[in-house]
Amino acid sequence: MEKPTGKHHCGNRSHCRDSSDGDGRCFCGCGVCSVWNDWLYDRPVPSGSGDYSIGSRVWPGMSKLIEEMGELAQVLGKLMGTGGEAKHWDGSNLRERLIEELADLHAAIQFFANQNLTIEEQNALAKRAGEKWRRFDEWHAGGTHGVAR
Repeated sequence: MEKPTGKHHCGNRSHCRDSSDGDGRCFCGCGVCSVWNDWLYDRPVPSGSGDYSIGSRVWPGMSKLIEEMGELAQVLGKLMGTGGEAKHWDGSNLRERLIEELADLHAAIQFFANQNLTIEEQNALAKRAGEKWRRFDEWHAGGTHGVAR
């Protein structure tokens, strides 16, 4: 179904109104509103996960990147909760899970950058990552814990 052109509603205040649930659908019955209602609400829902997912045209891989960030955060939080011990109360090995989630996040970052950044932006990303890595190493070696002195 092709997207209609023009205004969403006819705008006739005497009869054009949104539905009571505020979804933007008008039930005045005029031709303009009926065409838009058909397009907005009666078109088939595309298969897949939609925008921001792997395979989409809008920021592909963003949702996967966020998901992987959250999964790594969960493991890191559990490591903090166990005082750094790898054995979690649920029986899982947090060190093994850490490796898995770091790898998953690394892959998600690489996929996202490859799909969404230009070559120049990818080069800038690599340069910035190298600079940060060196700074973190300096902080760690100097015992400053990330505080510039």
